Amino acid sequence: MTTGLITDDTAVPTGVADVNVFDPHWWVDGPPHDLFARMRREAPVHWNPLGDGAGCWSLFGHAEITTVSHDSETFSSRRGGVFVNPDQVLNLDVIGNQLLYMDPPTHTRYRKILARVFTPAAVARMEAGIRARVTSIIDKVIEAGRADFVEDIAVPIPLLILMELMGARRRICPSSTTGPSASNNPSVRPNPMPPNRFSARWAPTSPNR
Repeated sequence: MTTGLITDDTAVPTGVADVNVFDPHWWVDGPPHDLFARMRREAPVHWNPLGDGAGCWSLFGHAEITTVSHDSETFSSRRGGVFVNPDQVLNLDVIGNQLLYMDPPTHTRYRKILARVFTPAAVARMEAGIRARVTSIIDKVIEAGRADFVEDIAVPIPLLILMELMGARRRICPSSTTGPSASNNPSVRPNPMPPNRFSARWAPTSPNR
């Protein structure tokens, strides 16, 4: 999530130059399809202001999105990451080992490996286990009589399933559910770790092994 978002519902810009598509105002009734249609007509490539001088480029046209998606040399995820706020940029040499920050052909090799796990047949084989996991989580919510939807349902369900797919031990799963929320919270700063230890922890692994 980015910082500096405009949240004043009365401050709806009349010109597309001031449109901040991340403003929650536009999403009250679901995806703002009318706004997207207008942006495609008037500003398919739009500098999206985020306040305090920050901003990012937003693409609305099919042709523009296709061009960027197929030109990793110019629009690299590896060289500059995918950060909107410069203050949140992490060590790209380290996080570059994550799929989100890879460019082809490395990204393509890893994606092919992951794709095998999520074919229709592979997902069908996981259905019983996933259903049991979700049922267990929902039962706990019913027993408690109350719930924080994000903390008790939205975060643990996908996280626990993914950790099981990766072979993580069940006993470490509950203590890890705060990670996804914290990783998207701009006010959270990770605990410092010596560079040599950090680099060793995230050492790259060849997809061919």
